[in-house]
Amino acid sequence: MIDDSQQIMKEMIQSNSIEQLMEFMSKVKPNILNLDCGKKQTILHIAVQKNDYPFLRFLEQYSQDNYKENEIRKLVNTYNIEIFTALHIASYNGNVQAVRILINMGADIALKSGSGLLPIHAAAQGDQPYMVKWYWIQQGISINAKDDAGNTCLHWAAYQNCELTVSYLISFGCNMDQKNNEEQTALHIGASYGQSRVVKKLLIKGAQRNIETDSYPLI
Repeated sequence: MIDDSQQIMKEMIQSNSIEQLMEFMSKVKPNILNLDCGKKQTILHIAVQKNDYPFLRFLEQYSQDNYKENEIRKLVNTYNIEIFTALHIASYNGNVQAVRILINMGADIALKSGSGLLPIHAAAQGDQPYMVKWYWIQQGISINAKDDAGNTCLHWAAYQNCELTVSYLISFGCNMDQKNNEEQTALHIGASYGQSRVVKKLLIKGAQRNIETDSYPLI
């Protein structure tokens, strides 16, 4: 069950009355730890989806003022109904400021989504090469890191036809011929889904066309 203050917060979120919501929270001090904003989203999910930096900063300070460190860590690492954390969403959006706040609140950069993706993979899916580079340089996450299916950032960028991220990953020195759990390279993925420009880019940069699998013949 939710109390009256939580119902008021949900209504303010639905009406996009964020400034009024922050004023209300400052006065009433409602509990946000177990607040379900719909589809199991926390209030942090809402803030990053809106790309609302002032609201997220407010939530960071509000959490620090009202909750213990372990409570904040649990909140920031909560999954929504699609089994994504707020960090995955912020990474997909390429919002470095939001990512920094979430990590400062205790977000786990090694926590995978329900489908086995790290936040760096979400950044690649969203065609956010600077976010990918930030995880690599600032957080030490390998650009060749694999998800649970063995896919790297390059696999995901090829699948989503993210040409910019493909170009940057190649320039970063990623392993273009890395295979996933089904023995597929990014070139196989790109060719399979008709991403002709990505395929051309990979071939020009030296991706091996003679890697064959049972499911994917020679390119």
